[in-house]
Amino acid sequence: GIRDEDGVLTGFHGVSRDITTRKRVEEEWRESESRFLDVMHASRDAIAVIGENNRFVDCNESAAKMHGYSTREDILMCHPGELSPPRQPDGRDSIEKADEMIRLASEKGYHRFEWMHRKRNGEDFWSEVSLTPIFYEGKRLLYAIWRDITELKQAEEVLRQSEEKFRLIFYNTPDSICINRLKDGAYLEVNKWFTVYSGFMPEEVIGKTPRQINIWADPADIKKLLKYLKEKGVVSNLEARFRTKEGAIRTCLMSAAIVNVQGEPCILSISRDITHLKELEVQIERERNRAQMYLDIAGVMLLVLDVDGKISLINKKGGEVLGYDDPKELIGVDWFEKCLPEKVKDEVRGVFDQIIRGKIKPVEYYENPVCTKSGAERLMSFHNTFLYDESGRITGVLSSGEDITERVRAEEVLRKSERELKIRNEISRLF
Repeated sequence: GIRDEDGVLTGFHGVSRDITTRKRVEEEWRESESRFLDVMHASRDAIAVIGENNRFVDCNESAAKMHGYSTREDILMCHPGELSPPRQPDGRDSIEKADEMIRLASEKGYHRFEWMHRKRNGEDFWSEVSLTPIFYEGKRLLYAIWRDITELKQAEEVLRQSEEKFRLIFYNTPDSICINRLKDGAYLEVNKWFTVYSGFMPEEVIGKTPRQINIWADPADIKKLLKYLKEKGVVSNLEARFRTKEGAIRTCLMSAAIVNVQGEPCILSISRDITHLKELEVQIERERNRAQMYLDIAGVMLLVLDVDGKISLINKKGGEVLGYDDPKELIGVDWFEKCLPEKVKDEVRGVFDQIIRGKIKPVEYYENPVCTKSGAERLMSFHNTFLYDESGRITGVLSSGEDITERVRAEEVLRKSERELKIRNEISRLF
């Protein structure tokens, strides 16, 4: 106050300050806090506020429902670790780990992580948690939001299992498996059997193209592969020749498809080394040709029928007897329908079928007429050897046939002459 010389109060003096801005800021802050609470309680996401004692001081109804509780009051003042199994999947104590997550969020200003929660009924579920420090009513708190990611984790587990299966198949299948980039053919991945077959170690080919390691023995093969992939997207059982690191040529049976690897179109190929089989095929063909040569020089018809009566083998002599320049025309043909006269085919087929079914004993010798390509009939005598599998079932018959037409005719002429001579002798004795 202001006083005169006698000490009498005569007035006042003071300092005034404009607090309009401060009051406006405080009002805006209260409105902001109100809006924050409105948003939090209206959100479908689980949202909570964690206080200085690491316990929930506020949360919305979604947080309660996500944990199987009826009202938000059921989980207020709970520690996040108390809404979790005793230990997290990594084996750590949930309360201790929750405290650490809260500390990291406070130190870094933000922290996001995955967490295993537990519902009221004991069911565990995965969530993704985000923690953000905030100031609320003058206090430093943590704003927590979490989403149920159980389905995402299940999908990840399915994907992980699928990738694990692929990895096991990729690295353990006893065939060469490669992944090559489509645009340039560069190797991205190879399995151990690629090394076994080719001699190249993975580090010698990864990032390189087939041309750089000179692995295709015939450029036409890779052109066919790319052509088929472009037309159909897949290739099955393409026979191709490859060159090993040592320069040896190997024949492989290759299947391939275009796949997407991390957004990059690639060729996934599986190749099986059939070099040994091809060598065996050559040997078998050589032996077959040799056997056919022996069959062809035989002076009798040699014929093999399967259980359906179809011709599976016939030699050159058999073709000559039946009037065929190329006996291969008869392979796969029904013997009874094509080569027997109408008058006997049903009878002979009936005997054959009964033998095949085991109704009667095999006939080792049989005479019947055959019909040539021109329609003429020839009389044949057949010696039969039946073929059996390991279980004793008949699988076919090998027959050697001799054309006895002329012999039978000669015998008939001889018998006729003998009868005529006998008649003459009897007449001469009478006179």
